[in-house]
Amino acid sequence: LFAPDNGAVATVTSYGDSTAMSVTLEHPYVNDWYRTINITQDGKVTISNGLFMVKPRAQGSGFGAKVFSDQVQACANAGVDKIGALAGKGMVGTQKMNGYYTWPRLGYDAPLKDSFKKRLPQNLRECETVLDLMETPEGREHWKERGYMEEMTFDLTPGSRSLKVLGEYRQAKGLPPLQIDEARANEIRATRKK
Repeated sequence: LFAPDNGAVATVTSYGDSTAMSVTLEHPYVNDWYRTINITQDGKVTISNGLFMVKPRAQGSGFGAKVFSDQVQACANAGVDKIGALAGKGMVGTQKMNGYYTWPRLGYDAPLKDSFKKRLPQNLRECETVLDLMETPEGREHWKERGYMEEMTFDLTPGSRSLKVLGEYRQAKGLPPLQIDEARANEIRATRKK
């Protein structure tokens, strides 16, 4: 996917003595693609996925799910704790954003706003998070029609709901399971927190 002959270019920028850096990627299938990596004071590593705008010709091809699966696998094996993203809805220029719906299909989650929960149909009133809604066809349809742009998180800790949802998505698409060495990832996390 990122072989030199496919036109992919990555630029990494470090912020001096800061514990953050950004990665900007260029790829023939993508208009905008950047990430920020941060180490918190308690030693946790988080990644914030900024814009990821797939060009129309690559939409629906599985490219976005593959890129994200590769990121999850690499980050989980490196002991990263979570990936965050603003799951967009609406337009950026002439391009439609659908992250509010697509990212939860791949395991991102966020608490539902109280104002949104109050307007849920009776059969969905027990839902507390976006992933709760995504568990049923009715909930998915409700979120697709009425969902909103929101900061969401993908939990990379072993056994997380996020990893389970992504695994189920991959299985439904006939893709192999992610290869995550949980023992090694936990060892890396423990070393970092010392």
